[in-house]
Amino acid sequence: MHRVFVYASLKTNEMNSFHMADESHGKAVFIGKGRTSKKWPVIFVDYEEYTHFPAMIYQEGIGHQVEGEIWEVDDKFLKWLDEFEGHPYPVCRKTIQITHEDNSKEETCYIYFLMNFKGNVSESSTFIRSYNSAECGRPYKVT
Repeated sequence: MHRVFVYASLKTNEMNSFHMADESHGKAVFIGKGRTSKKWPVIFVDYEEYTHFPAMIYQEGIGHQVEGEIWEVDDKFLKWLDEFEGHPYPVCRKTIQITHEDNSKEETCYIYFLMNFKGNVSESSTFIRSYNSAECGRPYKVT
């Protein structure tokens, strides 16, 4: 089994959350809420056919400790996630430290980063701490 951290459309009540319960993908079990132990930038990007796509950029140390969910998935589900996210290109699966919401522990989880982002990510960028498509009014969509 593998621990995976999701921070955008796969989170509970988001547009792709139904996939996390789809047993045809394999087994996925919700573990709890958490946040990245270090700061990472999550920004909205327009990428290929998607607009308002929330993406975590592989640039540690700026942004926020991003809030999301910890899931435990089997090999089959991890393979499905890799395909869904676009791993290994343009999105790459990496491991980072995640702190549980209640601060009870920190653990290593897989997470997906947009690796080939060509824009400028700086402290002046607008970073997302906790993606919620209803609150931000910017659910991503295919154009």
